[in-house]
Amino acid sequence: MNYKILIPLFVFSAIIYSCKKDAGSPNSTTPDNSVVSSYLPGNVLLVDHIAIYTSTGIVTDPSAIQTYMNQHLSPLDAQKFYVGKTYVPNPFLSLTLDILTGSRVQLNGKIMEITGINDSLMLVSEYDSTEIPYVAPNNCDQLRALVPSITPDGNCATGNCTKYRKTYPIRIYGNAYYLPFLYFAVSNSEPGLECSSTAAEFPSQNLLNQDLPSSLGPNDSVLVQICRLPMTTIRSK
Repeated sequence: MNYKILIPLFVFSAIIYSCKKDAGSPNSTTPDNSVVSSYLPGNVLLVDHIAIYTSTGIVTDPSAIQTYMNQHLSPLDAQKFYVGKTYVPNPFLSLTLDILTGSRVQLNGKIMEITGINDSLMLVSEYDSTEIPYVAPNNCDQLRALVPSITPDGNCATGNCTKYRKTYPIRIYGNAYYLPFLYFAVSNSEPGLECSSTAAEFPSQNLLNQDLPSSLGPNDSVLVQICRLPMTTIRSK
């Protein structure tokens, strides 16, 4: 299969990933880490989109999606896809969000740097770098790497980076914040090499790669669900 190199969905002037060194962990006692506002997750998870992506098009028919789930997903994984629903009770997603001074946020207790922002999206990155994970050459592992927009090697200019800064998106709607989550499962029907698998992080706080349809081969199928978790203000400075 010929898999295309991923191009990030959003481009910002700030550098998102680091190939050479860590950005330096913040000192938790500095004024820059003062909390401006704090947020807890809401009671519902919003379901924005669910569909099967193939090289010939995008399938949104609920019966086709249910058939795919029955064929390729375990009963436990299938419970995390919400066919025909626009929202569900929060499925125990308990992330917290603090907006800090000094272009920083604290996401689930970890202080991060804001590395990109516009009117509708904020990208936040961990200060410490992480080893770029190995992607096996089998069909499903290669296919899974195509689905997210934000990837470990997505902003590696040299093409040989060994480390990256984990980066997470936060959606902005007016004065409200939402954590976007990507649920996906992949399958390949190449004779003799058939496979099915779900995302390594399930769900993943990420965005969908908009080039996914054009990146798929004739034997590839990807079930994608895009959700948003509303964050509710609990304290403002």
